[in-house]
Amino acid sequence: MDPYEALGIDPSFDGDLRVVRNRLVKQYSEVGATPDEERMKAVNLAYAALRDRHVSRPPRVVFRGGPGSSFVLDGQRFVIARRPRQPAAIAAPVLGAGALVLAFGWAGAAVVVLIALVRQYQRMHRHRRRHRA
Repeated sequence: MDPYEALGIDPSFDGDLRVVRNRLVKQYSEVGATPDEERMKAVNLAYAALRDRHVSRPPRVVFRGGPGSSFVLDGQRFVIARRPRQPAAIAAPVLGAGALVLAFGWAGAAVVVLIALVRQYQRMHRHRRRHRA
């Protein structure tokens, strides 16, 4: 039997074969809507025959290097501008926001954040005025 026919796709199919196979498994497995042992064997054999021909997802790319290092992806050159954030640097603001909400409630936390943003803006504005003159 033709593997494309067994999976119900044509040779120009460029989607994810796992999705097609899983849909057919749900239908024809022992606990599926219409159990059919022979059909399941055909689906599994067809999937095994085609899975190496079809790329179901792009290859995983691992970037190594520090700031200033570069890499090429799909013929385009990219330069790493800064170090990626560490998990602790990402978690600290989230934990701080959680503590604000616990201490002041949602409305109080919003007011505290608004005050902090206004103060930050004022500091930045003062700093710019000093350096312009």
